[in-house]
Amino acid sequence: MVWLHEGELRPVNTDALGELIRMHMVAKHLQRGAEGWRVEYRPVEPDGKTIQALLTEMPSVRSLRLIDRVANRKAPTVFALLSCLAIASSRLAL
Repeated sequence: MVWLHEGELRPVNTDALGELIRMHMVAKHLQRGAEGWRVEYRPVEPDGKTIQALLTEMPSVRSLRLIDRVANRKAPTVFALLSCLAIASSRLAL
């Protein structure tokens, strides 16, 4: 799996996947201020275990490997990456 970035094809390894997640994925957080509550969007900072789970097979979870999910799509998108991350994160939290 490769990532087209700044005119170059880069292999998607743990570093590149972490960078993609930080660039394209945010999480909502409630922030209390002087004027009351508001929603604040912060970049997702996945840990190494979550990133590794997306790139390698997890025997207890049915095919969470990112390469398998992206390869099954006609036009891989960031949405595919984000859905895989959400699934892997929820499984690891259990």
